[in-house]
Amino acid sequence: MPRRAADGPPRTPGRPRSEQAERAILTATLDLLAEHGVTGLTMEAVAARAGVAKTTVYRRWSTKKELVVDTLVQLKGPVQAAPPGPVRESLCLLLNRMRAGWQTGGTAGLMRRLIGEADDYPQLTEAYWRRVVGPRRQVLREVLERGVAAGLIGPDADLDLMIEVLVAPLLVRTVIRPVPVTDGQVAAIVDAVLAGAAPAAGCPFEAPAAAAPAAAAPAGAAAGRAADAAGPAAPAGTVLAG
Repeated sequence: MPRRAADGPPRTPGRPRSEQAERAILTATLDLLAEHGVTGLTMEAVAARAGVAKTTVYRRWSTKKELVVDTLVQLKGPVQAAPPGPVRESLCLLLNRMRAGWQTGGTAGLMRRLIGEADDYPQLTEAYWRRVVGPRRQVLREVLERGVAAGLIGPDADLDLMIEVLVAPLLVRTVIRPVPVTDGQVAAIVDAVLAGAAPAAGCPFEAPAAAAPAAAAPAGAAAGRAADAAGPAAPAGTVLAG
């Protein structure tokens, strides 16, 4: 006969899903990723570190890719909605939130390792992009679309490119080559990108099909210098937005 909990309905026969085991598995996966990367991670090592049977791991995640992506989703936490208010202030808030996330604990070191392995695991990278990066890029896009509607950003601006130019300097300074980043520097990145995307600037962020002439106004050149300093953003890096 099923055993009745003191303050709940009878338990059904069988082993209940253990949230504690899941947390232990995700924590173990995160630790092992930081220590050994994706290549050195095995389901057996995760089970041993988490103190659970290997079958417990496989019951929840049938492949290493699924386990790693779920672990990174858990690390990033839920996607937060675009903040209300002026476009500039909203962008600064989102970038500062991103900076704080990358600077928490060993996140930067973990991300450096994962970026280095991205080309070796294209399916994992694509899944990470879809589940983690894409939703966070959409939040930035919503703010930029408000800027277009308000006339702060040219109607033909390439918003995807703008997102990458906003994120790349932070990626370099907090993950690739960690150095302190101040609130003022974050604001300077935002100001340079918005100035370069303003309609009066000739909009160097225009989509390729409607590219502006090579000559650009000084404000546009400032945005270009910011992009050059960041370098090309690798998919596994740019996707860390949020």
